[in-house]
Amino acid sequence: MSFSKDLSASHVNLSIDKFINTFQKTPTVYVAFSGGLDSTVLLHALVQSKLDNHRIIAVYIDHGLQAVSAQWAERCAKVCHDLGVEFTALNVDIQSTARKGVEAVARQLRYQALSDVINERGERDSVLVTGHHQRDQAETVLLNLFRGAGVNGLAAMPNSIYLHDNKQSLHCRPLLNIPYSLLVEYAETHQLSFVTDESNRSSVYRRNLVRNEILPKIELTWPTIHASLASTASHMQEASTLLDKYAKKDLR
Repeated sequence: MSFSKDLSASHVNLSIDKFINTFQKTPTVYVAFSGGLDSTVLLHALVQSKLDNHRIIAVYIDHGLQAVSAQWAERCAKVCHDLGVEFTALNVDIQSTARKGVEAVARQLRYQALSDVINERGERDSVLVTGHHQRDQAETVLLNLFRGAGVNGLAAMPNSIYLHDNKQSLHCRPLLNIPYSLLVEYAETHQLSFVTDESNRSSVYRRNLVRNEILPKIELTWPTIHASLASTASHMQEASTLLDKYAKKDLR
């Protein structure tokens, strides 16, 4: 194992350990598992961390947008079987509700389905984890900037937030500060295989446009742009917290 790959695994494992230490008393950890790189690394790292006092449940959401989505579900089920992780798959109907853009509807229905799973199982104080990483955060900051967002929009994705309409369960992103390149190295180090969604190559979708065309051009001049934008999000989160605090004082 090369030093760089060993270092990448260390960064991922440290992030997972930090998550575990924060949620030691959380009985159940739900993993949004698509079978892609980020969620595969996340699930593998959680299993490797040996969550003795936690139950891990991987949830695959089939949006029905890909002809191979059923095959992906089967593949995810096999990965979970090999890792000794409980697995469940859900279908969501995007076509009947897609009036404001496929991306937005898919995201909304995905989180609604994940929240429903937790509610239906009657899990209290559980946590949902997703594999969002530093590049995802950078993309979100740029997308929100292009929309003319203020402080809250530029704060992008928080490390943790209550899940949708479930105020007893948190949605956490343990890998949010991890560069995409380190996830790739982690997967190579542990010989993890994962599915590749070919639709991510299409710049028809705005996030893909930012990922495939805009950010790579910016990187030519600012190589650390992902980290810089993620840092901006962190600063905006702090600013948002302070603004909320002062606003509450003014209302008293």
